[in-house]
Amino acid sequence: YVPKNEIWIDTRNYKEDHAFVLAHELLVRQLMAKGWDYHSAHDFAVAEEKHHRRQAGVAHFITG
Repeated sequence: YVPKNEIWIDTRNYKEDHAFVLAHELLVRQLMAKGWDYHSAHDFAVAEEKHHRRQAGVAHFITG
């Protein structure tokens, strides 16, 4: 259970990943607010997250 106006980040993630994970979760929420279903919003956010990680030179991507 995550309250409506909160985003939780798993502390087991690398600290270097937190910004990417937060951006991913915020994008999912924004897209769902526009009427997207969760799975479509999540898939789109994963693609965006991968793109931004590549631009930042981050070689790994952890899915969970």
